[in-house]
Amino acid sequence: MSLMPALAALVRVIRHAKGLTQEQMSGSVEARHLHNIEHARSSITIDRLEAVAAKLEVDPATLIVLASALSKGMSDEQLLEVIQQECQGLNNLGALERTADHYQEGKVTRVRPGKQIDPQKLAAIRLAKAAGESQASVSARLGIPKSTVGRLWHYPED
Repeated sequence: MSLMPALAALVRVIRHAKGLTQEQMSGSVEARHLHNIEHARSSITIDRLEAVAAKLEVDPATLIVLASALSKGMSDEQLLEVIQQECQGLNNLGALERTADHYQEGKVTRVRPGKQIDPQKLAAIRLAKAAGESQASVSARLGIPKSTVGRLWHYPED
């Protein structure tokens, strides 16, 4: 289900609750564009959502969470429990630990094109190479294709 209608209603309700007119919200968005957002006739970018949220004095994530809960017919507490479980699942995958590798000082870091190298495999291959093991035995022991072992065997040190 689309978040836009729920987000539209939420922005309108919060704006009314704070006693703001569409004109008073200008600066973040033109009154006409805000009208279209509040009637779910126009999508909203993340930058624009941040601007609207700032005028409403709420965090943009709050608007998204409440809109998602509204569109799914859930309470905000129920959705926050789901979000917490999903975050735990992502944490268990190690995804949240690796965000620092991809986001630093407010910017997305550059990544080499192509399939990324598994640092654990690379470390295991380097240890085996240092121990004098052959590529064939490393491939068999680790269950990694010989071509991958060969490529990582000669991979330059950073």
